[in-house]
Amino acid sequence: MTNEKKIIFIEGFEDKPMTKNNSPHCIFDTTLGKMGCFETDIINELKKLQPGHSAEIEMGTSTDGKYKNIRGLIGIRSGDDMIEEVKKQAPIVDRYVKPTSNNAHTTMYVSYAKDLFIAMLENPPVENTGETTMQLAINLVKQAQEAFK
Repeated sequence: MTNEKKIIFIEGFEDKPMTKNNSPHCIFDTTLGKMGCFETDIINELKKLQPGHSAEIEMGTSTDGKYKNIRGLIGIRSGDDMIEEVKKQAPIVDRYVKPTSNNAHTTMYVSYAKDLFIAMLENPPVENTGETTMQLAINLVKQAQEAFK
């Protein structure tokens, strides 16, 4: 998500049900289109905007440009003048990949080993048991991992 500073007028808003993380969610109709906001402090400040006042915000846009979120509130404006500096910022949270171990690729390697194991059970390279086939699959994944470092 890329962030930009923008000045918007709020034309209306719609409260949405809480998200899975019990975060509030509000969709604002703005002069730049619909924008979501997930921060209670920012939502409350924007709902209090008086007619004719605008907000200077930090807007996040998804990489595909489909979604716009209000990530921060810099201040409230009347015309060109800043009448109240608010400076509320959404916490920076990486909502995507978080490794659960020191090796972020463990799940991927386990999946590769499983795929190799299944393929080798169907067409064994040599006569062996399932246990030795699994060890062979694991060794092949480790060998490939080392080769691509």
